[in-house]
Amino acid sequence: TICTGEDGSKLSVKATAADGGKKLPVSAVVWNPFVEKSKGMSDFGDEEYHDMLCVEPGILSGISAVLPGKQVTFEQVITSL
Repeated sequence: TICTGEDGSKLSVKATAADGGKKLPVSAVVWNPFVEKSKGMSDFGDEEYHDMLCVEPGILSGISAVLPGKQVTFEQVITSL
């Protein structure tokens, strides 16, 4: 996926996931705390939301609960173009 900012800057985002070697479909949640939430974040300046974007990969379907001793592996690569 390629995202383009207002200033023309571009980012490439690639995310993968596997459950015991089996590839899984990955979705992403993209968010920004905006004005009110940023004011309530102790480790975040009130105006820093202008320069922040969070991209979180996740699996929304097609996987059962991760049982003790098992693992699901995620990899996310964000590249500035």
